[in-house]
Amino acid sequence: MKDTETSGEGFPDGLKGNEIPLGSRIISIADKYDGLTNDVSKEMALEEIRALKGIQFDPSLHYQLEKVLKEGRIMASPLDLGVEKELEPHQLVVGMILLREVRSGTGILLLSKGVTLDVEKINFVKRYFNFDPPERRSVCGPKRSSPGPSE
Repeated sequence: MKDTETSGEGFPDGLKGNEIPLGSRIISIADKYDGLTNDVSKEMALEEIRALKGIQFDPSLHYQLEKVLKEGRIMASPLDLGVEKELEPHQLVVGMILLREVRSGTGILLLSKGVTLDVEKINFVKRYFNFDPPERRSVCGPKRSSPGPSE
């Protein structure tokens, strides 16, 4: 039942909204959150879940998930804790910070340690990866917070 979407898509029974048992709706959103936080920060996982609110997930459960996260009742993702994570180019996300240099397979420096990724830099790494793949994957840390109005 966890694969049934709020919109009625999915399986097995085409149930919609509150027809889906509450336990199944909770497992569905928790499973998605858990899977996302293996690769991205808590903030980015919530953004993706927010985009699926009312389509794949019960909107009230999205609100509850955000509430328990703000209260600190769910552990942060490894990237939120500043843990290094080796990623393939397709896993890189705007705002991540490189914790090591990124070099091509032949040793050309592509990006320096400490660089904050943007779309252009990610596409640059992807292009090189296709024809001169590095021996090691890119190592990134947590996404930087957006600067405030005074910064």
